[in-house]
Amino acid sequence: RRHRLRVTIVRAIGLRDADTFVGKSDAYCVCEVLGKPHTKSNTAQVNNCLDPVWNYCAEISDFEEEDVLKFTVWDCDIGKQDDFLGRATLMGKNIISSGFTGILSLDSGAGEPAGGACDLGKLELKIEVDGVGPTLVQSSELPQAVERDAEALRVDEVEAPVAVAVSTRQMTVAKRQRRRSK
Repeated sequence: RRHRLRVTIVRAIGLRDADTFVGKSDAYCVCEVLGKPHTKSNTAQVNNCLDPVWNYCAEISDFEEEDVLKFTVWDCDIGKQDDFLGRATLMGKNIISSGFTGILSLDSGAGEPAGGACDLGKLELKIEVDGVGPTLVQSSELPQAVERDAEALRVDEVEAPVAVAVSTRQMTVAKRQRRRSK
């Protein structure tokens, strides 16, 4: 079954500075469904900013449960190839039932985790499916990038009305850690 998605690329947080000597990164984000080049669209470029706010909406009319949404963040460079800043993906099966609202960690695309010594930043998204908005907490399987960072993100790092998508298991682990630290 084909679904209609409304994808909002809200912002990026903590991007690396790819323009070390001439300012900060001039970031933009490309959204696409893998294997469906006609779905590719991109945000406007935000100059000299490591925390760009785009609030960009894209409509995808033929999304299926087996599809993968890919988000790639780039630094625009005049006169040379744009610099890769990071990538995040969402599996269709994780968003079809209730959409998605949350923050994904960007990775290098080579499988190494974002965070620690190679933190590439984060991407805030909101995805509505067939006109229905996302739930704030997802209990279904979540993308690995969210699962990796759910425990590391603190609620005070997220501005309302956005919530970080976490699984029930991760919420239980976080509660136990809070009890131990008291």
